[in-house]
Amino acid sequence: MPRYTYRCAACEETMVIRHSVDDKQHNCGVCGESDVLERLLSTINLHKTSAPQKEAAGSLVKEHIESTREEIKDMKEKLKHNWVQDE
Repeated sequence: MPRYTYRCAACEETMVIRHSVDDKQHNCGVCGESDVLERLLSTINLHKTSAPQKEAAGSLVKEHIESTREEIKDMKEKLKHNWVQDE
């Protein structure tokens, strides 16, 4: 069953109540007042079932390093070529 967070307008207590989606809570279980509960926004808990793959990250880094090396090599050749023409 889902958990919902409520705040009582009368006693200002915050509580977590489990109930079905169709049920609505109106009465405070702490002070006993009726029609005083306000449902608050709750965070969602998501659990990842599989562990991250370290190989994927490692291969991405390797690819980036190799592409950067190629770019640097090309830049050096262009600079060398421009330097020779300037002389």
